[in-house]
Amino acid sequence: MKDDTGNVIAGGLCCDQVVRYVPAIDRFVWFLQFDKVSAKGGGFINMVRIAVASPTDIRSKGIDGAGVWTYWDMTSATFGLGENWMDYPDMAVGANFLYFSINKVDTGGFVVRIPPAELRAGTTIHMNYTAPGICAKITRNAATEAFCGILGSASSLIVYSWKEDTNVYSWRTVPLASWNGSDFTAPDPDGKAWILGAANLFNVQAAARRYSHKPLVGGYQFNELWFAWNAGRDASSPYPSVELVRLDADTLNVIQQIKIRNNEYAFAYPDLAANELGAGNAAGSDVGFTFLWGGNKFYGNRGVGLFRLGNLSNVLVREDNLELVSVGSSDFSPRGGRAGDYLTVNPHSPSDGAFSAFVYRVLQDSAEPAGWRWDCRAVRFGRGSTFAPPPPPPR
Repeated sequence: MKDDTGNVIAGGLCCDQVVRYVPAIDRFVWFLQFDKVSAKGGGFINMVRIAVASPTDIRSKGIDGAGVWTYWDMTSATFGLGENWMDYPDMAVGANFLYFSINKVDTGGFVVRIPPAELRAGTTIHMNYTAPGICAKITRNAATEAFCGILGSASSLIVYSWKEDTNVYSWRTVPLASWNGSDFTAPDPDGKAWILGAANLFNVQAAARRYSHKPLVGGYQFNELWFAWNAGRDASSPYPSVELVRLDADTLNVIQQIKIRNNEYAFAYPDLAANELGAGNAAGSDVGFTFLWGGNKFYGNRGVGLFRLGNLSNVLVREDNLELVSVGSSDFSPRGGRAGDYLTVNPHSPSDGAFSAFVYRVLQDSAEPAGWRWDCRAVRFGRGSTFAPPPPPPR
């Protein structure tokens, strides 16, 4: 990304980014991460950008038309991070605030909230933010309380809560059944460790809030928090898996803790999002899922999934209500074994219960200097009643 004089801005647009539509202000909000640059003391710093545009302006002037986007830039110094850069961004919409989370690299994530009316007005924005080290992902449908989490140990989860009527956030440690936080061995067909980085991302990588209001009488029919992360091999799983935990959002009692696993290949790098249909809709409160799968005779491939729980409480995840679909096969793992780690899923529209996912493949390409490239894809998916039946999952 360049400025009006053709100079690269702050190291240039890097990689991870997310877009959400915010109905309350009728704006698309685009959160962009810029590349890290060297700092004077030997560390790295970078910049992130919040940009907003109205659908009317995009339709009339084009996505890159003059004056369509209003934006605000924030640097490592904005948040007092010293010579530390920011990575792995995410964004959530609450009743009264727009939230974003991002990692202080090697420390952990923090959460920022902004009044959306200030974004719509294009004025100075006033931010509140947490200390670093409390999360990697935030629950996207925040309503009046945003949640995020970080692993406290190999048998506990620390859940953070930030209610919209207070500037003070709180946290609580939740005991869980233990899982293995090491041994991510799952070589691809060339013997490369394509889950490289999993041990350094020993953190919650996916968070969702699944809830439904009681019709007419108020309160919640159910109110759940979902968290997921990479888990290593153990006696029950010959390949790395995704550890998934469901909690009651009011009590933080454990509803279910399971592994997304297979005996022939690994699962890793999850992301989760609940759809945002109103109470009473037959497809309401399903949860969308993105992930990597591979190892053994497979490279690191991308997939999407659907937890078909519907608008019911106390339904456990089982094989018959979970659908997993591969959405593109890789044919290579980059040098060093990195298959990527930034996958996202968001509710697509409140009217259809579908999801939008960002995924990518790694493909050999002799036209590229490195001999390979990322092949990015946007995937819209949902229930079979809305879409054609998906192909079967990999066997």
